[in-house]
Amino acid sequence: MQHLRLILKQIRVHQWVKNVLVFAPLFFVGQFFMLDKLSMAGELFMAFSLLASSMYILNDINDRHVDRLHPKKKNRPIAAGKIKLWEGYLIMAIFLAITGFLMTQFNLKTNILLGGYLVLNLLYSNGLKSVAIIDIFLVALMYLIRIKAGGELFDIEVSEWLVLVTFFLALFLIIGKRRAELTSKSGHSTREVLKSYNEQFLDYCLVVVISATVIGYSLYTVSMEISYLLYSSFFVFFGMFRYVYLIYVEGKGEAPDKLIFKDMWLLITVVLWAAYVFGVFYYFG
Repeated sequence: MQHLRLILKQIRVHQWVKNVLVFAPLFFVGQFFMLDKLSMAGELFMAFSLLASSMYILNDINDRHVDRLHPKKKNRPIAAGKIKLWEGYLIMAIFLAITGFLMTQFNLKTNILLGGYLVLNLLYSNGLKSVAIIDIFLVALMYLIRIKAGGELFDIEVSEWLVLVTFFLALFLIIGKRRAELTSKSGHSTREVLKSYNEQFLDYCLVVVISATVIGYSLYTVSMEISYLLYSSFFVFFGMFRYVYLIYVEGKGEAPDKLIFKDMWLLITVVLWAAYVFGVFYYFG
C-alpha cells in the first residue's frame, strides 16, 4: 500500500485536473449529459493523463540528480530512490501502451493532437524548458491542445474566443508560477530558465496576459449572444484578481494546480463560475 502511494505521488495524479479541459467543448455546446460522448471524453481525459504522467516520470528520471539539491523536489520518489529507475521505465511503458490502445478509439485529428502533445512534452523536457519565453509558450500550447482535442473528438467547432482565452489563461498561470518560483528561495537553484527572467519582465507579462484574458473572455460572452452569460465575467475577474493577490501579497503561486484547492476564495469562485455558466447554458440559454 505504501508503495502504491509512492507511485501515485510519482505520476502526479493531482496534475490530471488540467485535463478536464477536454470536456470543455461538450460543456459549452450543451452536450455534457450525452453519456456516450461523456464516456468518450473520459477516455480522452485518461489518454492525456497517462501521457502526462509518463512525461513526469521521464522528467524525474532525467532530473533526479538536480532534484536531490532542491528542498522539496528531493522528496520525489525517484529522486529519493524510493522508486527504482527500472520501475519508472516500466510504469511509463505501461502508461504509453494503454494510451496507444485508447488512441485506437479516436479519430485521426484527435490522435494528431495527442501526438503533438507528446512531441511538445519531449521538446520541453529535452532542452526547451531552459529557453526563456519558449518554455512558457510550450506549456501554454499544451493547455490549448487539450481543449482542441476535445473539440475534434466530437467534431465540435470551439469558439475562437474560447481558444484564445484558454491560451491567455494558461500563460497567466505559467507566468505567475515562474514569478512565484523566482521570488522564492526554493525554485531558483533547480529551474535553469529562471536565470533568464527577472521580476520586472514577468510583471509586465502578467499585466499583458491578465488584460488579454479578461477582454477575451468578455468578448466571448458577448459573441455567444446568450442571455446572462456576460455576467459570468464577474467571477473570472474576481478569480484572476484573487490569484494575483496570492502571488504578490501572500507569495504563493508555485503550484497553481494545488492552489485552487487550498485557497477557499479561489475555490468558491471557480465553483460559482461553473455553477452559473452551467445554469446559463442548460437552463436559461
